[in-house]
Amino acid sequence: MERRDAPILGRKVFFLNPPLSITTHVLDALKEQQYEVYCINHYNEAKPILRLTKDALCLIFIDDQLTLNEWYNFIKSFEYEEELKSIFLGVISARIRNTDKEKFLMNLKLPGGFIPLGGPVSEVFTTIKGILDVNGAMGKRKYLRLDCRGNDKIDGYFAHSLRLYQFNIDYLSTAGFTFRMNKAGIFKFQKNMILSNICINIGRRTVTGEGFVYETRIIDGEEIIIVLFTKSTDSTTKTAIRNFIYSTLQEKMQILIDNTNPDMENYSKAPDAKDASEKLDSIEANEVLNKIDEVEEIKEGDEKENEASEKTDEKTDEKTDEKTDEKVEASEVKDGASEKN
Repeated sequence: MERRDAPILGRKVFFLNPPLSITTHVLDALKEQQYEVYCINHYNEAKPILRLTKDALCLIFIDDQLTLNEWYNFIKSFEYEEELKSIFLGVISARIRNTDKEKFLMNLKLPGGFIPLGGPVSEVFTTIKGILDVNGAMGKRKYLRLDCRGNDKIDGYFAHSLRLYQFNIDYLSTAGFTFRMNKAGIFKFQKNMILSNICINIGRRTVTGEGFVYETRIIDGEEIIIVLFTKSTDSTTKTAIRNFIYSTLQEKMQILIDNTNPDMENYSKAPDAKDASEKLDSIEANEVLNKIDEVEEIKEGDEKENEASEKTDEKTDEKTDEKTDEKVEASEVKDGASEKN
């Protein structure tokens, strides 16, 4: 399989109609290795979302929901719509016949290949991971980060000289985070300074750890501090952060799914290029994204009412690799911080 150029931040990976063996085993393993993965439960939710996520990778389980012929037409139709041509498609099946498999592989564009189920889960994971890597799903990054700007439920504080200092997190990953102080100049940060007893509030949970100042930057008159966790930070903290990042991303994606018009195409008929262009979803991307803000505001209000009423990162023996990891993460964090400009 030909290796494709990887975007800097990688590709979003969608599993459409995933079977239990994928959702209960493979997805967790992929999350542990920092791939940005999402689930789409029904075929009629897929196209409206994929139109908004250019160059994404979508692996489709074809053993139910539609007939094989309908799945074939569904996948074929991507070739006739400009907004969907960039999507990297792949097929997953546990019981497809060899003749049907050959039909899919010979007549459809499937850079995500064909993934057979039925063998050990470890083999399925290895196959899927290989497909993701060939198609540049990880990109140049090593850690998946969450943009926390504007989210007042994600903040933190640390203790120093018998005082508590509160901060607002801009970006969060299992390797570290960037933050801004509430009051500029209230604390003097220095490179390699150890920050002990860091507490980070993620949703309704607080996690603790230790970090060191990797770098500080001044952007638009604000001091941005880049912190990487030290090895003394417990693995349970990193696991909690990772789970929070993925649950938040999937939650946002679900809001997007709930606020798009479902795909009502009849896939019992072979797709036609002209029909495809005439039946594009009328909802524009900007309109959908605006709806997300409205839904999140409603959701936050509901949550307040409810409250009122009620694999560890791979280790290497070489210090050079550790420094490389730090530089990669710091570079990613700096890229995120630069987005403010």
